[in-house]
Amino acid sequence: MIRFFFAASFLILLFVGQQLSGQQSLASKGVANLTVKVTTFSGAPRTREVVVVENKALAKKYLDTTDAQGLTFFSLSRGVSYLISLKTIAKTVDFKALDIPAGSEPMNVTYNLQFENKVFTLENIFFDSGKSVLKPESFKAINELAEYLKLKKTVVIELSGHTDNVGDATLNQKLSQDRAESVRAYLIQKGIAANRVEVKGYGDTLPVADNSTDEGKQKNRRTEIKIIKE
Repeated sequence: MIRFFFAASFLILLFVGQQLSGQQSLASKGVANLTVKVTTFSGAPRTREVVVVENKALAKKYLDTTDAQGLTFFSLSRGVSYLISLKTIAKTVDFKALDIPAGSEPMNVTYNLQFENKVFTLENIFFDSGKSVLKPESFKAINELAEYLKLKKTVVIELSGHTDNVGDATLNQKLSQDRAESVRAYLIQKGIAANRVEVKGYGDTLPVADNSTDEGKQKNRRTEIKIIKE
């Protein structure tokens, strides 16, 4: 799985697990019916979000997308620990484990997520020093971004390029613009409409780390994704 870094995002998790006597007929004996609800902070449902439920012991994953009400449903074995994840535009976000107690009685579990996207750093994007041609090692990360954009057909993003402060500021701005353009061109090649991807090169004007260290410079050389429209 490609790992990404959140530049700015907000996540809240609420978990309610209970046996509902009025709804027990909905669950099979010894099975927990899990309802996952994904909303914004204001409570608006988030549709077509990909929810992943992983059986940690068996390393087996179940995936489903939320409906118009932000809901998705899973039938799970009791007495098992599960990990709930959400596939976002730039990474898979893991939440804390959900432990469903053992038992032979039917059980209904509700798992509520509040989630909003802001700005992400797209990791594993590589260029040769001073150049804007994507290296092949970058393709996997951009392919995953393309698949997300195909799923979320109304999303419009801005791709922004950033550099460290080494060299001429004007040349850095051009290099950051050209690198963002290269990522956009690859997305278009993968079937993403051009009007869904805007680009901006910021050069060295928006550092996220100290340029006086090699580690800081590496963090500042980045490609970011900003959600413009959902």
